[in-house]
Amino acid sequence: MMSTPVQCTKSRQKGIQTVLSPRNRWIRSITFAAMLFTAVANAQVQPLMVPEKEDTLSKADVEFQTDLKKLNFNVSPQSGQSGGCSSGQNWDINQGQCVSALKLRTETTTRSCSCSCSSGQTGSCTSRQTGTYSVMGWRIPPSGVELISHNTATSWGSCQRVSSTCKDAPTSPPPSGGGGGGSSPPTVGTKYTVDVWVCNGSSPYFNTPSNTSEITSANRTTLINAYKKFNHYGRCPEYGGFQYWVSEWLAVAKGAQSRNGGTLANSITAVWNWLPDGIQARMLDGARSKGENQAGIINSMNNECQKAADAKYGRGKTVAEYDQTSSGSGCKITRVY
Repeated sequence: MMSTPVQCTKSRQKGIQTVLSPRNRWIRSITFAAMLFTAVANAQVQPLMVPEKEDTLSKADVEFQTDLKKLNFNVSPQSGQSGGCSSGQNWDINQGQCVSALKLRTETTTRSCSCSCSSGQTGSCTSRQTGTYSVMGWRIPPSGVELISHNTATSWGSCQRVSSTCKDAPTSPPPSGGGGGGSSPPTVGTKYTVDVWVCNGSSPYFNTPSNTSEITSANRTTLINAYKKFNHYGRCPEYGGFQYWVSEWLAVAKGAQSRNGGTLANSITAVWNWLPDGIQARMLDGARSKGENQAGIINSMNNECQKAADAKYGRGKTVAEYDQTSSGSGCKITRVY
């Protein structure tokens, strides 16, 4: 079948030229944009789905932008940074899906911590701990700005001394029954105790300081026995150190109770056993820093016995040493002049 040619008359030519003229191009652009908008509006947009966790996102914001020269097609999670994520989750641009809070970075912080002078010294010192914690959250669209969820618990390092005015203390108080040199001369082998070493409830320093009654006799005995294990010869703690650790134990326990609740008695038990910075662990560190675990500590212990003998029997009349067969606070006379 043959088609019949269409005759292009002058009127038809003029109509074609009018449609294709430059001044009518904007009309054609608007018409095209309207058709495109209608097509998009009538299109059915399927929900965004995450292949690995399909139930974490069911909705999305879809946006078309055009300046009649180019067309932008944007898809983002619905309702801002959280999108259609489950409760407790947000959309993270690094993961490209809904996730629980992720580690964004690690931060460092410092705090002061307890410090004590060595046994037989006076003065004060300061120490500091360094700790680290993680900042948790998401990097949210469109630019990856951090959305902070929470910080993890801080992991603290050991106490490091940063300053000290510690110096040797004056002569310790005389032992029980001391008379400032007025007692009868002893014989070799005479034994006596030194009150500055706290071994049991008979010590005048056992229930000190006066504002620490919450630390029971059983607690104090636990402290003494632990300290004796730190010392190479099983010596009891010196009264200044004993009072410091009793006060520190109570202060740390009250702080733990304030943060965690519960009874003070339970907190006292808990902070004694904490690792790595519980009371017992810190006492061990302090004892080691002073050489309590070394055999050479006997020299300072003998000096303490000699001070007590001089106060009791008179200077230069005896030689005294620590009694290694004692319960931790005994001395004996080894020579008489």
